[in-house]
Amino acid sequence: MSLTPHSIQCPIDPSFVKGICEFRNTIYVAYPQSMVFPLVYNSQSSGSPYEAPTEQFRLTFEEKIKDETTPTNYTIHNMFSIQSPELMILHYYKLDKEGNETVPSKVVVVPHEIGPNEIQDELDSLILCDNCSIVGVSFQDERKNDDENIYPLLVTANGKKFTVYRLEYEEGKSQTADDYFKPFITKDTQSLITAIAVTKNAVCFYGNSKYRTYWFQNDSFAEVSSIYVEHPFCFPLTDDNFLLGNPKSMIVSGKLGEKSSNSINYNKGYENLIPANRPRDIMIYQNQIYQFFEQGILVGKVDRETSNSAFPFKLVSVPKVKFGCQRYDLADIFLLTDDEMLTLGGVSYGSRLATRALESGIDVALTCVQRITNEKDQMDVMVDMFKDLWVRDPNDPMKGMKDIHENLGKDDSRPSQKVREKYANAKVYAMRLVSNVLWRADAREILMLFPVIMLSIPLEKRELLHGTQPIEEPSKELLQELGKFLLFTSDNYKISNDSTLTAQLPVIDTALFEFYAIHHKTRELDNFMRDQNSIDLQLIVKFFQENQKKMRLYPAYAIFNTRTDKPQEALNIWRTLDARDPSHTGNWALEASYTLREISSPKILNHHLSWVKARDISSAVNAFLYPKVDVEFAVNWIKENCKEYLVKFYDYLTTQTDTPPKQNVIESVLKKFCKLLKNMALPGFDVHLLTYNPKAIAAKGQQPKDVIDLFATELANKIARIIRTIKEPKDYNFMPYVEIIREAGSQHKWLLFEFFQIGEMYDLAMDVIFTGKANFKELEDFCRNSPNPDIAFNVAFSRMIKDGKDVLANNADFLIRNMEWVNFEEMLDWIPDNIPLHQIDSIIQTASTYLIQKERFMTLKNDIAISMKKEADYKLIQARLRNVEIQHQTVCQACQRPVGNGWVAVAPDNRVYHITCKPKLAPRK
Repeated sequence: MSLTPHSIQCPIDPSFVKGICEFRNTIYVAYPQSMVFPLVYNSQSSGSPYEAPTEQFRLTFEEKIKDETTPTNYTIHNMFSIQSPELMILHYYKLDKEGNETVPSKVVVVPHEIGPNEIQDELDSLILCDNCSIVGVSFQDERKNDDENIYPLLVTANGKKFTVYRLEYEEGKSQTADDYFKPFITKDTQSLITAIAVTKNAVCFYGNSKYRTYWFQNDSFAEVSSIYVEHPFCFPLTDDNFLLGNPKSMIVSGKLGEKSSNSINYNKGYENLIPANRPRDIMIYQNQIYQFFEQGILVGKVDRETSNSAFPFKLVSVPKVKFGCQRYDLADIFLLTDDEMLTLGGVSYGSRLATRALESGIDVALTCVQRITNEKDQMDVMVDMFKDLWVRDPNDPMKGMKDIHENLGKDDSRPSQKVREKYANAKVYAMRLVSNVLWRADAREILMLFPVIMLSIPLEKRELLHGTQPIEEPSKELLQELGKFLLFTSDNYKISNDSTLTAQLPVIDTALFEFYAIHHKTRELDNFMRDQNSIDLQLIVKFFQENQKKMRLYPAYAIFNTRTDKPQEALNIWRTLDARDPSHTGNWALEASYTLREISSPKILNHHLSWVKARDISSAVNAFLYPKVDVEFAVNWIKENCKEYLVKFYDYLTTQTDTPPKQNVIESVLKKFCKLLKNMALPGFDVHLLTYNPKAIAAKGQQPKDVIDLFATELANKIARIIRTIKEPKDYNFMPYVEIIREAGSQHKWLLFEFFQIGEMYDLAMDVIFTGKANFKELEDFCRNSPNPDIAFNVAFSRMIKDGKDVLANNADFLIRNMEWVNFEEMLDWIPDNIPLHQIDSIIQTASTYLIQKERFMTLKNDIAISMKKEADYKLIQARLRNVEIQHQTVCQACQRPVGNGWVAVAPDNRVYHITCKPKLAPRK
């Protein structure tokens, strides 16, 4: 059995619980004041399998005191169940005036066929004994021998005596407690019994500081251990062995006739983590012992050889367990801690991942789901995990117990802070799962969890997520995850080859439209409608009819009108919203600017631009920032109404790579930007003129020089970007801009070089570089980055010779580094007749080596070309010479019918096809 703990929703207050057991396929819980109730079991939910009870019982025992019948207060001291026949054993204690358990009392046997509402009526026949301090059973699960049921033994202790009962069962017959359990041995131990257990062959008990066994076979007592134990316990291990509790260790008793016994420390192997004290409680399940400590559970097989193992136990990280019981049908263990309910084993992989998400965050669990390659297996895990997470309620899972808790004196029973924090993001995690891993089923299963989303055809019944409840008021974070789910699912369904997924696109896209509309995500909605989508227009119209006023969907309705060829109606909505907006933020004017892009009439444009400009000038200019804008109209309008925003419009035009502006526009932009850059070097420059930069517009007052320099650098980069994108630089006259940049200051020298490179004005560049002391690093970078480095270097070397610089002697390193761009014929002319050979030896050798390598490369290139041509010619000849014999029984390799006479297609592998049947050959790589 898996030892991975799985937390489940807890609908009860653990602090009240007095005992638990599995009975009638659910968990029965004991509360104070002898109250017992069954939780409502939901097999469809692994995250919340138990809900608050709908029925309960509180047995009332009446006793005669001084000839008067008076009710007495009782409480559940212990409870357990037997699987076959299905019985629940309730052990009661009487309470004193202070509410303490003082007097051992009745044992009640509840058969499966008697419901909670019938127990009180049948109470007299269900009482097995009136005075019992301890009750135990030899085993609880179902056991058979040769297809015959083996029934357990029951033992009760009262003071110094114990009684052993045999269980007898007749199927179909109504039985009382006395019919079920027949006493066959009663013994007086001569010592007060404080712990007892029974097996098939013996009874073991603790009394008078001794553990002793009574063996049925020879009717004798035998001492097992003699030690004082404050809280002793006995558990049946096998038919002959018992597990006994000492202060620091457990004892495994021997068989009949064996005097020795083996002991093992409770915390063996975990001494540094768990104190060497008796655990809170112990249960035995499937031949394994489960020790419940404050720090966690130690699980291991205990027998007489276990004491020799260094690590006999495994640690399960479930601290503070109060009670545990086995669930027979599910073959697992149910646990109740101080804070929550858990199970060990018996859950799916998806449910275990849900627990991991709650414990450690969703990312690790998501990775595990994404690694599942089989789509069906992945979907099964997703469904289990989603359901498990969705049902978690961090706030009020105990609301069904409110009346009961109030009667017990606790007005506000809520989960612990630890549990509330643990479950706080459960639903968000569920949605994050489906927004990262594709949901390959009907998306309405998830959409119906959000009633705010309108569906054209809601599901009558959810098949996969049955049992999950819609959430009426989802949190902001949960709604964000819903949006991510819709967007993720829409994108993946669109590229899917699965028709069952693509058929759902109208549902997904319409829901995404509604999501954007409800949350007033106007830009996202606008972009969504401009892209290819599959929204259901009829449902959208109905959605607006029913919700426009209630949800104030006017912005979304304006977007809808814009994208359905009704931009003037949309503009009227924006204007109305702007007039009614007391904040006057300009948001509606900005939205209107996007709608104005759909208007072609200059008259209508001017009409609406006037009120948009009155609200926000930047928004009015935004109406022109789109690819198909009428540039002439836009420039004229901006010049007339807000000429300082012309730079913003120009900046937009020059950033559009798909639709680059015309030459006259680029020239106007360069002139405007270069003059602006020049003015930025002057004192008192107003940065608000840089309308393309939001930070500059928002700046208050005169800005310091260092801030202006940053803006100037940004503008210089914009100018450089513009000239780099010019396709035909030879058509432009860059000289006017060069002169303006010269006046802008020496800090923009690099921008001058950009103009010199793009315009191939190498002579002007040399004038700048060789003014004063020449910077050869600057010269080298300029020439290498030029469109034609060989021409640039040739001009540079010519200028150096003209200026009387010795290129070969004093600048040999510069020449060698750039040898590949040197004209060698001209280089020979640079050598003076009287220069010693050793001074130019390195240059000549480098030039010679370069020429040899270049020649070898060209030879290799030609050889490769010749080889490729020969191979192509060979394949062509081979194809032409290929012979294929066509006989009367020759069939087409595609349709398997005779090819007959006439034209046929022959593949490279000599297979024959009809012309119409020939396969398409893969393209050459």
